[in-house]
Amino acid sequence: MRIYRLAQEVEDPWWYDAEDESQNERIQKYRSKFNELKSINDVGVLIPHIVKAAQKEYDEWDEAKIDTYAGGGICHFIADQIASILNDNGIACFTQSSSFEQHVYCIVQVREGIYEVDIHHSLYETGGGFSWNKRPDIHFNQGDVSISELSSNFDDISEYIEDYEDL
Repeated sequence: MRIYRLAQEVEDPWWYDAEDESQNERIQKYRSKFNELKSINDVGVLIPHIVKAAQKEYDEWDEAKIDTYAGGGICHFIADQIASILNDNGIACFTQSSSFEQHVYCIVQVREGIYEVDIHHSLYETGGGFSWNKRPDIHFNQGDVSISELSSNFDDISEYIEDYEDL
């Protein structure tokens, strides 16, 4: 089981050298961070809340409110809701703008690694750039929330978050 292997690695990492003090500090920091992090299973438990919050954002989306939406879509609002729900439940979550398309999604740091959590914009809006239109009559369900592993190492967070600083 993957969790067991990770726990074993934290207790007795393969790179451990007891005589290297800087390495001992790094191991303590690694163990401490591992113990602070939640599991990807904790994210799964919150999917119904994510769906409900996304539906509320979609239902309140009024394309006529140019000052609020400026012709743009709502992916950033949905990502903000996902991040808020996860962070409020002790799960390290960050919103991130895509480098490949005009889209905002979430990056999650959990014991099992780094994951993307998203409801892809193609489900609820059409368009491109800063010109998006609402797809009519959308009703989100739990299957619309995608959770994709980006790395199996939770320490790789800085590879996926712009300007990430380990606190």
